[in-house]
Amino acid sequence: ISADLAGMAESAAMLTGWPARPFVPLFGAVVVWVTVYTSYAAFARGLKWLTVVLLAYVASAFLARPDWGAVLRATLLPGVRWDTGYLATLVGILGTTISPYLFFWQASQEVEEEKARGREALRRCSFSSTPRS
Repeated sequence: ISADLAGMAESAAMLTGWPARPFVPLFGAVVVWVTVYTSYAAFARGLKWLTVVLLAYVASAFLARPDWGAVLRATLLPGVRWDTGYLATLVGILGTTISPYLFFWQASQEVEEEKARGREALRRCSFSSTPRS
C-alpha cells in the first residue's frame, strides 16, 4: 500500500511541481475515507470510468514514436541492474501490481452481496408468512 501511495504522490508531484511527501498522507486519508464511507459498488463504478485514463498509455506509446525494434528487444530481453534505483522501481511495480487492499475490497464486495441476498430472502420469507384473509 505504501508503494501505491508513494507512486500516486510522485505522480501528483510531477503534475503540480510540489513536493511529493505531503501528498502521501493526503492520498492515504482519501483512500481510507472512500473505503469506509462508500459502498464497493459505488467505488467500482468510479474505477470503471477511471480506466478510460489508461488509454492514455496506449496513445502515448504511439505519440512518442519509439524505435519499435529496441522496444521489442527490451521486452523480450530485459536488462537487470542491481542498483538501488532499479530495485526500488521493481519493488514499486510489484507492490502496486499485487496490492493487498484489493483482496479486502473483493471480500467487502462479497459480504455486501451476501447481505443483499439475505435481506431479499428475509423479505420474501416475511411476505410468505403473512396470514391471508
